[in-house]
Amino acid sequence: MSGQAVKKQVRVMQGAAEVTIASDFCKCNYACEYVEKAFAGDNYRTNDTSSFLYRKLRTADTITLALHRRGAAVATLNSNTYGTYYSTFTAQPLYVGLIIDWGLVFTAFGGGQYEVVATKNILGVSSVETSRKFYLNSFDELSANNTVKIEIRQNGNVLSSPFDFTDLVAGGWPSAYRVPGSFGKRSPSFTSDSYESSDRSILAVQPSVQFEYTLSTYLLPSYIADVLSTDVTLSDSILISEYGLLSPRMYDRLPVTPVSVELKEQANGQEVYECVFTDAKNNTLRQY
Repeated sequence: MSGQAVKKQVRVMQGAAEVTIASDFCKCNYACEYVEKAFAGDNYRTNDTSSFLYRKLRTADTITLALHRRGAAVATLNSNTYGTYYSTFTAQPLYVGLIIDWGLVFTAFGGGQYEVVATKNILGVSSVETSRKFYLNSFDELSANNTVKIEIRQNGNVLSSPFDFTDLVAGGWPSAYRVPGSFGKRSPSFTSDSYESSDRSILAVQPSVQFEYTLSTYLLPSYIADVLSTDVTLSDSILISEYGLLSPRMYDRLPVTPVSVELKEQANGQEVYECVFTDAKNNTLRQY
């Protein structure tokens, strides 16, 4: 994770002698810590949510969730006060889930940097798991400029995932990510079946236009980039909203399906991705 220090031994030559010097290496000295933007607003476009899922191995295990603001706990997350809390699921009794409503958090505690901290006791072993960091503010178009919100639903079992999302909640388990970047570059492609009539005329059968869209991210940490290459591409549904002030088109929860994901650049331990999507429904067609 960003900010993690690693002890290294550095060897230097001093005259004819070799001297070993202990050194602490930290990524944070070379790259800024990634903090995801989160907004509080009065509708689905301006108000963000974030979800978290945890798993126990036996009923005696415990998982306690707390909301931290600037490194200090401000609330215990064991109810629906700040979103939707799941102490268990019918399909997965050992799972614990949370969907935070950032508008409710903002009303209670204001803006600032937040994270969810899970204190776990699994099989008698205690540990602490800290979520990705969020910087919360009230929504405004300028602050949201050059961000893209990706909302997905998962309702299945991805073998490489520690979680089975099958029938957790109606419609699939929701996740949302606001990433820096741009979405658009709508590119049409024309497809048509055709046949030759008796007088050798070529006649089209149900011609259609399919649009492709490109998501170009800025630098992302690997744990967010992995979401694009796995969670998003394998999800049951994807909705994308784009917030570029100068974008020629406004996309608001556009249903799409993935076509390709490509790593474009790596720098300072972070990655830039380009993802191509197409319309989830092919309904731009002519019927005879």
